[in-house]
Amino acid sequence: MIVFVFLAVAGASGSLYGLMLFLVVDRLIAIQTNTHRRHFIIMQLILLLLPHIVASIPLIINYNVSHSAHVAGGLVGVLISIGMFGCPWPWNNGQCICQTTCRRTAFILLILYYVIGFINFFTIDAPVVDWILRKP
Repeated sequence: MIVFVFLAVAGASGSLYGLMLFLVVDRLIAIQTNTHRRHFIIMQLILLLLPHIVASIPLIINYNVSHSAHVAGGLVGVLISIGMFGCPWPWNNGQCICQTTCRRTAFILLILYYVIGFINFFTIDAPVVDWILRKP
């Protein structure tokens, strides 16, 4: 049996995952262009991201955390970075038609994501939080 529980959550950790995955895509593209600094770029990724991932995953699993906010933040970070910088895959170079197609697809998916988010936000009634409405 599936039980739906609606809990109000607040925080900015989803946006941090978006920034983190934006950094990953940016560094993967930097590896392609700066071939002589690959070891330094890989060390940047490991030293900046590994402590955050190691510290946050047990907290996310054990506590009541909005998993959809973390996934959505990461998705938006990847889509924005692909739209800005292009595909991070090594077989795509700057002159390839696939870069333009990949960027346009990322922006279309990003716009679609925001439209669906706004539709859900304005059509679903939010639960009333009693402790905000109570007067002291």
